[in-house]
Amino acid sequence: MKLGPVNLRGALATVVSALVLLSQSALVFAAEQPEATGATSSAGSVDRPSGSDNEHKRVVPHSGVFTHLDLGLGYGFILGGALGPEPGFRPIDDLSFSAPVLGTSLQLGGGGRDFSVAAELSYEVMLVDKEKPDNVGFQMFGIGLGANYYTEDDYLIGAQLRYLGMILWRENIPCFCDRPLGTSGPGVGLTLGKEWYRRERHADDDREHRNKGGMGLALQGNYAAFNSDPDLHYASLLLQLSLTAF
Repeated sequence: MKLGPVNLRGALATVVSALVLLSQSALVFAAEQPEATGATSSAGSVDRPSGSDNEHKRVVPHSGVFTHLDLGLGYGFILGGALGPEPGFRPIDDLSFSAPVLGTSLQLGGGGRDFSVAAELSYEVMLVDKEKPDNVGFQMFGIGLGANYYTEDDYLIGAQLRYLGMILWRENIPCFCDRPLGTSGPGVGLTLGKEWYRRERHADDDREHRNKGGMGLALQGNYAAFNSDPDLHYASLLLQLSLTAF
């Protein structure tokens, strides 16, 4: 589906404003985190866990059911593929194309000891259409599984395995019902990021406890191979802002 210059500028402005607002909130959120300190005795020295307590992490691990929402802006690439002629539509021998991309995903899952597995729904859309030799828009829907591992400092590495459908929208075909064309195939993703949580100590536990909600920033790379007609490949790189609730 085609975005005119005014609509495109408006969409980009809205997305950029949302990303800036979320990033500012994340920085404020991180700045407000209390410093990690040990329990202090009356003499002013820091009490260290001893014996078997040393075997435990100083921070209570991530665990439980969680929801994770991402919003990302980046760049996407169509590689290969071709489209034949249709009434009102000129044939395209090579669909290769690149453009800015808006992406979002939602994960719902659970886990323990800093490792989690989740079901995922994802969506990406190229914000500009390919216009020569004829107009084609690209958007993708995906369903899959994701796995995340967290460190004590809330850095994370995640991997996603998906099955995706791509809709190619041929704007100039007169009949509305004939404009969409679908293809599908498997895809993978890799995420590297950092999340921020407020932390506190409980009276009966020397370790730090995270609050239930956090914000994050991540870099995600995606790849998919669409092996039906048209046969093409897709790759994207997104800078993401996220909200996580355990």
